[in-house]
Amino acid sequence: MSHDRALLDAVGARTIAIEDGTLRSHLGGWADYVRARDERRAAAKTPPAAKNGGKRRASQQPKAAVSKDRKRRIAAVETDIQSAEAALATLEDELADPAAWSTPERSAKSSKRHEQAKRAVEQLYEELATLEA
Repeated sequence: MSHDRALLDAVGARTIAIEDGTLRSHLGGWADYVRARDERRAAAKTPPAAKNGGKRRASQQPKAAVSKDRKRRIAAVETDIQSAEAALATLEDELADPAAWSTPERSAKSSKRHEQAKRAVEQLYEELATLEA
């Protein structure tokens, strides 16, 4: 985790933030995230009638409430994300030890484990984004 905004913009491919008690994942750096967040907030403040001149189209009907099952699944995926990120952090700590890279075989094994852990986290974030859509 970093609080250095310049660093986040320079190297960040995904920004993860907690807004209103909800974990949000955004592809892009910090500036992209802030821009998207501000757009969401501005859209939320604009009354629906003002957005389209007072006329509501069929495609702009309010979304149906999220089902309890979906809410449970979202909560479960968020818990899985926390676990997967913790496992990834633990693995990265292990891989900081030069012994993990001492032979070509250990290097290959370490690289494979790291890639699998990263992929698991990415897949969970993709699932969460799909559930929240």
